[in-house]
Amino acid sequence: MNTKLLQGLTKEDEQIFREEFIKSAKFRKRLVEVLEKELVVRTKSMRDEADFASPSWPLIQAEKIGQTRVYEQLITFLTEK
Repeated sequence: MNTKLLQGLTKEDEQIFREEFIKSAKFRKRLVEVLEKELVVRTKSMRDEADFASPSWPLIQAEKIGQTRVYEQLITFLTEK
């Protein structure tokens, strides 16, 4: 579990959170699977030929990079590593 999820919690709330985190393992696993598939789609979309013709290409790429980072961070928060 990412320790950032525990920051600011009391010891009692931290224990409750840890228990709930463990109980949600199946849900988190499925959510991670969905997010990983979406991450692949987003990464592939960064190579779309149509985007290269756009004068806003750098902005489009920056947005897509930001989106992939968010997906990666969410996956990190949801895994038990």
